[in-house]
Amino acid sequence: MKDLLRTLGAGLWLALFVKPPPSWRLRPAAHFWLLLIPTALVSLVGDFVQQTGAVVFSADGVQQDALGAMLVLAASAAVAAAAGQRVLTWSLAVLISATGLWISAFMLFALWAALQFDQFGPGGELLLLFVFVPCLWWLLALLRLLHSLVPRWRWWQSGPTALLASALTVGPFFLIDSASYFYPNFDLENAQYADEAEFSPPRQAPGSAESLLYRQPAMVDYAVQQLLPSTPGQTDVYLLAFGGDGNEDVFRNEVNYAEELMQQRFAMRGRTLTLLNHPDTTEETPLATLTNLRSALRGIAGKMNPDEDVLLLFLTTHGSADHQLFVDLQPLPLDQIDPSQLREALDASAIRWRVMIVSACYSGGFIDALQSPMSLVITAASADRASFGCGAEAQITYFGRALLAEALNETQSLIAAFELASEAVALREKADDFTASNPQIAIGALIQPKLRSWESKLEPAKPVPFVPAQ
Repeated sequence: MKDLLRTLGAGLWLALFVKPPPSWRLRPAAHFWLLLIPTALVSLVGDFVQQTGAVVFSADGVQQDALGAMLVLAASAAVAAAAGQRVLTWSLAVLISATGLWISAFMLFALWAALQFDQFGPGGELLLLFVFVPCLWWLLALLRLLHSLVPRWRWWQSGPTALLASALTVGPFFLIDSASYFYPNFDLENAQYADEAEFSPPRQAPGSAESLLYRQPAMVDYAVQQLLPSTPGQTDVYLLAFGGDGNEDVFRNEVNYAEELMQQRFAMRGRTLTLLNHPDTTEETPLATLTNLRSALRGIAGKMNPDEDVLLLFLTTHGSADHQLFVDLQPLPLDQIDPSQLREALDASAIRWRVMIVSACYSGGFIDALQSPMSLVITAASADRASFGCGAEAQITYFGRALLAEALNETQSLIAAFELASEAVALREKADDFTASNPQIAIGALIQPKLRSWESKLEPAKPVPFVPAQ
């Protein structure tokens, strides 16, 4: 125990730019592993104080500490090799860890103090200090360490080495989306964050629920009748947009915008059909239900040439960790939709060429069921990740904005748009300190040349501005 306290003392001296006593400079390897415990505790507390409101613990935070330990070991081995003294590897690793622990603790206290006095304004000046100051402090502390363990080195040797070691141990955290021990508590069942003051009651469909359900077959048939037939000798694409949750405007906004975007930029005018759950649209738009989805798919198939034409199915709603799409419009007891049901509905329609975009949490869980050589599947998240941007006050989800409002206004290639959207979503989530949703894509062997041929014949079109429903 006394020897470990000496290690911590040496780290404190180095953090204060003071050369530790000679007897404290050579440290045993076991201390490196023992220091992982207080290092993880400091990370855990740091992640917690940066959150406001209700939070949920995530063991994923261990990943950032494990990565940090690996980088310290790699940097120590590289410095020891450069100095021609590989025996110093573990002493370097222990002292670097001890020094970093003290710097992290000091910065954590400063962060806590700044938060207590509400010093983080819109300008983010202090936020910059919490990036620049620790990096500079870290570099100078490593320089002090090298002067202590490798005194024969001149400044032109120790300076660049300290800079490289600092970049190796810190730089990767600026390039990746680090995991955290705590995240805002997102309540998937109620589709909003748990720190919101009040939950809005579920919206109710107006009028008689029985009458609303009774007239659905006629509404779907009428919508199908309005579709234009297939054009012989040409690939036509038909859009079926599905907005599942009637409690939030964000899904209505997305399906309406998808319809307008596809009509204006992708030559689908007269070939779009929307199913939507929203109290304000029950008179003119068929409901987004599994039954209506099956009927709409059969109706669209009757308008298409199965050898030439493509279906673009866009579904936006909440998703659950067990891979079900949330379908709701109170007081109707609507069925949820799982991957096998969606695949069965598509197969029953006999539509062969398919592009499917599933914008929901955990939507990557639909890929295995939906993919085929003649299909393109795009999801807003991987099978084990949530996506973001929904909620009572939201106008469009992160993925919906990135793919529809941004990427598909820049390019008329669906696959290229996915790449642009994935980058934009990652940047937005990192800026908001969310765990990356990891949008997914599965490209069938036959669908890519099919889409390229269709996209090459599209006329250039102006971007379509996103305007949320009033």
